[in-house]
Amino acid sequence: MSRAALPDVGEVKATRVRHAITVALSIVAVTLLAGCAPLFPLCSMPDIRPPHITVDAAIWLRTHPGGTVHACYAGACDDEDGVRPSFEIVVPRTANLSKQHDLVVTLTDRTGTTTETARMALELIPGQKGAPCPMPDQWSRIVLVGTDGKVQVGGADDGRLIVPTPADRE
Repeated sequence: MSRAALPDVGEVKATRVRHAITVALSIVAVTLLAGCAPLFPLCSMPDIRPPHITVDAAIWLRTHPGGTVHACYAGACDDEDGVRPSFEIVVPRTANLSKQHDLVVTLTDRTGTTTETARMALELIPGQKGAPCPMPDQWSRIVLVGTDGKVQVGGADDGRLIVPTPADRE
C-alpha cells in the first residue's frame, strides 16, 4: 500500500471532532425541543398584579346614560374618567390586606350623586409553588355595581366567573 493511500492522522482527528460536535448539538437540540431543558432560565411572564379591587360598573352605566362611577378603598381611589365599564383600584402596599376596609363607590347621574359603601377585605389567591415559573400569592377582590347602584361583593379577581353576594353594610 502506498503512503498516499493512507489518510492523514490530522484529518482523521478533525473528522472525529466534527462528528462528535454534530452528535452533541443534535442531542442538545432534541432535548430542547422535547422540553427537557429550559432554553431560558428566566420566566417570560408579565409582572404580577399588585393588590387590587376590580369594579364592574357596566350594568349601572348602561342603565344610566351619561353617568359616572368612581371608587376608593383603603386610602386609594381610581384614576379613571368615570365612564369605563370596568376599572381597578390599586390598593396601597402599606394597607393591611387581610383587614376589612370601606369601599366607597360614588355614582353620579342626571338625578344627582349617591354613595354606596361596602366593608370588605381582599381575598388571597394562592400562588403556584414549585412550578417552572412559580407565581407568588396575590391579593384581590371583584365587586359589581348593580342597576340599582347597590354594591355586590364577589370573590377574588382570579379570572373565573363569580356570582356576587350582597355586601356587608354598616
